[in-house]
Amino acid sequence: MNMTTCTKCKETKPGTTEHFGSNPRKTNGLDSWCRECRRARARRIMAEKRADPKWSEILKEQKRRHASSEKWLAAKRKDSTVRNCATRQSRWMKALGKSMAFLWTYEMWMKAKEAWNNSCCYCGAKQSLEQDHFVPLSSPECPGTIPSNMVPACVSCSRSKGALMPQDWLSERQEVYARIVAHLSTVDSSS
Repeated sequence: MNMTTCTKCKETKPGTTEHFGSNPRKTNGLDSWCRECRRARARRIMAEKRADPKWSEILKEQKRRHASSEKWLAAKRKDSTVRNCATRQSRWMKALGKSMAFLWTYEMWMKAKEAWNNSCCYCGAKQSLEQDHFVPLSSPECPGTIPSNMVPACVSCSRSKGALMPQDWLSERQEVYARIVAHLSTVDSSS
């Protein structure tokens, strides 16, 4: 293994990008300082800037501008995951030449979880819930992303079910299938 010596701390370490940053201008393609020395220098410089009143104001202004940027605000919005899901779904549907209804909001997702006591509708698990299409999007029978087709499911059940029809996937557990169908038939798709 190629060993490289840091010119700052004089330690010899393996010459990989795990220990040294990449630098295409160097003959070996690696930075002359190790990552620890670079981090220590960056921390020292930032501490000096924070201590300087002029730099402190500049850093605070940069932080304010970043916090008010549209990209940051969109990431912080509660319904961004639902909106992102809609965008991904619409692209996928366009690629397949399908058009399906998308009437799904963050509030509807909260109501759906509350209706199932914040647990998986298939197995009852309470951790790692995600939004699952009861009738999968890949099925021609899928009504779309609407409240009467969306259920909370744990990651395990959601991955296990995949693109299978619920009656096929739950063939061994007909009572679970009947309970879910009965619940979804009472859900108002317009709310």
